[in-house]
Amino acid sequence: MNAKRIPLTETAKTLTEQYQKSESIREDKQFKGFLEAITTANPELSSRAKTTTLLMLDNLRTVLKEESSASSISNFINYGFDLIAAVMPNLVAHDLVSVQPMTRRVGEIFFQDFRYGTTKGNITANDVLFSPFVSGSGDIWYSHEIVYQEPHDTGDGSTTAFDFTLGMKPIVVSSITITDGVETFTADTTTPTILVGDKGGSGTINYTSGEVTLSFHTAPLIPTPTDPSVINATYKVNFEDNPDNIPEVDTSVYSYAIEAEKRALRVIYSLDSAYDLKMAFGKDMEAEMLTTLSNQIRANIDMEILNDLYLNSFSTIPTWDRDMPSGVPYLWHKEAFKDVVIAASNQIFTNTRRVQGNFMVCGINVCNVLESLDSFKKNAKKPLPGPYVLGTYNDMTVIKNPYYPTNEYVMGHKSDNWLDAGYVYAPYMALFATPPVTLDDLKTRRGMETRYAKRVINPRMYVKGAISGGIVPAPTT
Repeated sequence: MNAKRIPLTETAKTLTEQYQKSESIREDKQFKGFLEAITTANPELSSRAKTTTLLMLDNLRTVLKEESSASSISNFINYGFDLIAAVMPNLVAHDLVSVQPMTRRVGEIFFQDFRYGTTKGNITANDVLFSPFVSGSGDIWYSHEIVYQEPHDTGDGSTTAFDFTLGMKPIVVSSITITDGVETFTADTTTPTILVGDKGGSGTINYTSGEVTLSFHTAPLIPTPTDPSVINATYKVNFEDNPDNIPEVDTSVYSYAIEAEKRALRVIYSLDSAYDLKMAFGKDMEAEMLTTLSNQIRANIDMEILNDLYLNSFSTIPTWDRDMPSGVPYLWHKEAFKDVVIAASNQIFTNTRRVQGNFMVCGINVCNVLESLDSFKKNAKKPLPGPYVLGTYNDMTVIKNPYYPTNEYVMGHKSDNWLDAGYVYAPYMALFATPPVTLDDLKTRRGMETRYAKRVINPRMYVKGAISGGIVPAPTT
């Protein structure tokens, strides 16, 4: 797995420190204006997204404290803080993946899994309950007083006598059933400490100690892949008489070591072009270029994350054909696309056994279909360059991505719990703009950089789908 298990006490300390730091930043007068502007522009922005933005602003402030040039600091404040406040909240990543900000170039990202803490029935302690890496067994009896199919001995084709001790006790009298798949033993109705086999075998049980002796009528067979022939016991224990029998669930937090990578752009423009733009249109070249560069970097980050989800989707669902079957009105046919959406969501549920799809990232032609459906609700906000939140379909967030194949889409799950992660984006330097420098060639230069880490944690949370067929015809009915 190449991941490190983190003690819960250490995890709680890390999360508490991060929370306390973000709360102190919120109260900082320097950042209050930015927070108010972010909230006004993005009223539905999650608390986690606001915290991430504030932590990025604080990272930049730390850098500024180390700057010795007053003019450089002034330029960074004028453009660095404003750009972070404008770009970070508008990343579609907040709607799709776990965003875990970093305060150092080399750091850790966190995720959570759950394990069975007690050996009970056919469950062994430390077996997976829920995990980012594999689906759990889904044992329905784990929390029940019934101990289901607790495995014991296996046959060798000749031995008929067996003795073993049941794992939990005391056992509720007469609740025992033991079988090798051929002969089944139950308690005698008159003397429950005696076990009676339905093929003529016999045995005994001590309900207090759990000790069992069995004598099969016919020797249990040697196990094979198709016939395990395991001697297993199903019985009931009393939680009230022995609270130690209550099964446990262990939760663990794991981490991956990560290192921030860089994206950078620069722009060069002449004083002549800046002067002409100002005189002709009243536009400031520097502000225009910074806006363009920041939008491009923001779109590039989102595009990279969406491409990772596309490449790492765990499974693919059948393609839906846009062309109408003979005799079926198009209005009816297109509404049938919801069956495909439901199937994709349920495929995620099958893969993970616990979550369903709650967002779609779609190519243009897929959006053409979704936008025409009655249940689609378009986002009222003005779209930004690159991938953006198009709206919702049956409460599922829809992202329009012009860089996906036009007929393809990815459905995924975004958890409210940021530790329950399928994918992690970890920004370190959200956006860093250099001061403008004009040389004797009369050209002004500026650079912009972002640094972040990312990692796919659980590809089972993502499935890929596609549509086919020609251009959608105009409705005939």
